[in-house]
Amino acid sequence: MSFPAFYDPRRVGQRFPPDIQAAVEAGAALNLPAATLHEALCYHSAARQSQPLMLSKGFIPQTERYSIFEPEVKVAEHPQGGFNHALLRELESYDLAYLAGQAKSHCVLETVNSVMRALAPRPEGIRRLRILEDGMSSVAVPGIDFDALANEEYQRLRKKGLTFSRTTEAIG
Repeated sequence: MSFPAFYDPRRVGQRFPPDIQAAVEAGAALNLPAATLHEALCYHSAARQSQPLMLSKGFIPQTERYSIFEPEVKVAEHPQGGFNHALLRELESYDLAYLAGQAKSHCVLETVNSVMRALAPRPEGIRRLRILEDGMSSVAVPGIDFDALANEEYQRLRKKGLTFSRTTEAIG
């Protein structure tokens, strides 16, 4: 099976979930990373005969959802209104789990904080996590150094046993 050098979801017919499809199409038109990431996921999925798990968040108007695991404020009557224990079990089933994304200072950081709290009683789970330092960037707002704030928090998490890695390093 071969994939085009540049993956265009409109041409091939594969689609992201509807809530992010518009962003992917805009990225594909501009040759941005979302399309490249989707191409890599398709290739990996075919080569390894494994199905990627794509999750969406932010469907609860009453609360913000930075973490992929849980909303900022729990909403008991909503199916996505609490902690996603199934996702945590899935994450724990892997030998290693690499975390990256947008934005380092908000979504990635809150995802890491969620998983660190959940895995606190099981330090072996924390040892299997890897944060890809060069696979994320902070929100940029004039006058607010979110990157420095995020780096302070990541330093605190390093002291709790969280491992950081780079995309150029060997897996492990």
